Amino acid sequence: MKIKTYIFIILISLSASVLAQNFIITKSFTGSWFDPNKSGQGFLIEIINTNGQKQALATWYTYDTAGNQLWLIGVGTIQQQQITFEMRLTEGGAFGNAHDPNNISSTVWGDVTLAFSNCNTATASWSPVLAGFGAGSMPLTRLTQINNLNCTGGLFDELGDTANVDELRIILNSTGLAAGASGQAKYRQRSDRIDFSVEAEDVPVGAYDLLIGGDNKGSINVVDNAGIIQGEIEFRDPVEPGKILLDFDPRGQLIEVAQGGQVFLTS
Repeated sequence: MKIKTYIFIILISLSASVLAQNFIITKSFTGSWFDPNKSGQGFLIEIINTNGQKQALATWYTYDTAGNQLWLIGVGTIQQQQITFEMRLTEGGAFGNAHDPNNISSTVWGDVTLAFSNCNTATASWSPVLAGFGAGSMPLTRLTQINNLNCTGGLFDELGDTANVDELRIILNSTGLAAGASGQAKYRQRSDRIDFSVEAEDVPVGAYDLLIGGDNKGSINVVDNAGIIQGEIEFRDPVEPGKILLDFDPRGQLIEVAQGGQVFLTS
């Protein structure tokens, strides 16, 4: 690999771009969420593991049409940046030792979808099937979070306690479309962060798609700086200025650098 000058490092770091700033709904989204303009009701959200599948548990503490306290509970499926719950209403219980679980009845109330904008804001929308309730929506703001958990929405946040120190260097080979082309991918997992970068050299100057497992994760802009033809894209979690949030796990996946549907470099 050619030695990069300090100026060239700045150029290629500024040339990396991303398609969209996505994130992962991780365990750090667990907490209480509410609309500050409607204090007194809100959601308790918990990201859970059900038989190896990541799901979410929601409790909506609110009121019925007569103004009585109402608690709705549901387990939801996580799809990208939103969670959809089938909420249920339970009745027939009693306080303390007088409670008999055999008297409990559970009724489907309707669906609630939480669409997250980031680690601290979301929108709740609901579609009841139970008579007397209307559909609607409201903005949500995070009120509480788990102690010592810093929500980033990235891979490091997702791996949590399983994020052991790890380092990988993957050579990217030319497919023959550009003679002498080469590249590499670097993955560094540490106790406080994860870094991932992909570098392309000696391909024609221009913008290239970075494909991870077939999914487009960003653009590598290859430039010619005094005869050094190179481009790089950098990801990190927690993210920092000049880098992109790492919201995917590249390990064990096919890495490709492509342009116009043609693959120039591949792992």
